[in-house]
Amino acid sequence: MTTSCTQNAPDARGKRTGTWQKVRYKGSDFYLSPRECRVFFHLVSAGKSSTLELAQALNLTDPRSTIRDLRKAGIAVGDVWCTTTDGVRYKRYFVRKEVGDE
Repeated sequence: MTTSCTQNAPDARGKRTGTWQKVRYKGSDFYLSPRECRVFFHLVSAGKSSTLELAQALNLTDPRSTIRDLRKAGIAVGDVWCTTTDGVRYKRYFVRKEVGDE
């Protein structure tokens, strides 16, 4: 698995401008904001993470909107429901490595 993140020249238009970063993952190019890039690389390297873990590790207020944006960009971000011992439910997010990963 190879992933890389490079910044594009600021003179282009649209998603390829300024601070958008080109991420190559599984042979496809994705253009992500720095925030999306941080969440993406955390999910790839750390595996399954809850929104609380993402917020604490990356100093974000609400990573769910960033996960939504990653999905819109075409990155397969999966989720599973988990339950604590006292019955509280929450989701753990991860980047799917293969079709059908859970």
